[in-house]
Parts: sequence; structure tokens; C-alpha cells
Amino acid sequence: MSWILKLRVGIKSAENYHRKNTSDIVENVKQLTADIKNSPYHTFGNHSNCAQYFCKREQNDRDYVTEMKECGLMDDIVYADRDYGLQCDDDNDDDDVLEQNKLKFLDSLPKSIDDICKIEVSTRGQASNDLWKEHRSNMLTA
Repeated sequence: MSWILKLRVGIKSAENYHRKNTSDIVENVKQLTADIKNSPYHTFGNHSNCAQYFCKREQNDRDYVTEMKECGLMDDIVYADRDYGLQCDDDNDDDDVLEQNKLKFLDSLPKSIDDICKIEVSTRGQASNDLWKEHRSNMLTA
């Protein structure tokens, strides 16, 4: 099984587990979030933070995480979404603040075909283009 498939299976398994557990929705969401954040570590053999319902801890499972951290690959996986969209770390924002942030974000999106065409022309070269990196962080993509 490929690493990506293992990662996907782990996340789907956590989702299915938490979908069936309807006792305390807030705690359930917190546990699901922890499971998703831990899934790269689980997938690559470090089970120290795995919940018992999530992991069967294979004894012959090799821990690749230390090596992956040393070369920077683990950070690339764990923080893969750091360059996309708004990052909201504060879970305590009230509805007014969230609505203001939403409107600000939506207002920052291109408004016309002309805007989109100008961005497309000015950001050619993608990874070697700093303007592309700036625009990509606020774009809604597939």
C-alpha cells in the first residue's frame, strides 16, 4: 500500500470512528482533529501519540519520522497547507469576527474576468514567481 493511501485510510478510519461516536460533539471534534494532525506520524511509524482506538501499533513497524524530520520532509507533510488560505488558530472568535474575516477574504478575491486574466499573466512561472506565491495563498483551488 502506498504512503498516500495509508495516510488516506488512517484519516478516513478516524473520521468513521468519530462519525459513529455521538456522545459529546465538542470532545469528538477535538479528538478527530488530534487524530488528523497525528496521522502523518502514525503513517510513517511513530505511534507515540496514537489513540488506542486509532492504532493497532504494528511491532515490526519501522519509525521513519526521525529521518524525515532531519531532511525536512516531515515538516513539508505536516505543514503542507501553510501556504493556502486563511489560517485561523483562534477557536474562540465570535460570530461577528468570523463574519468580518469572511467578508474581508471574499473581498480580496478577483472580481472580474479581467482581474483573473491580469493575475494569470502576471504570475506565469509559478514557483519562481513571488507574485504567484502571494496570490496562491488566497485562492480557492481544487
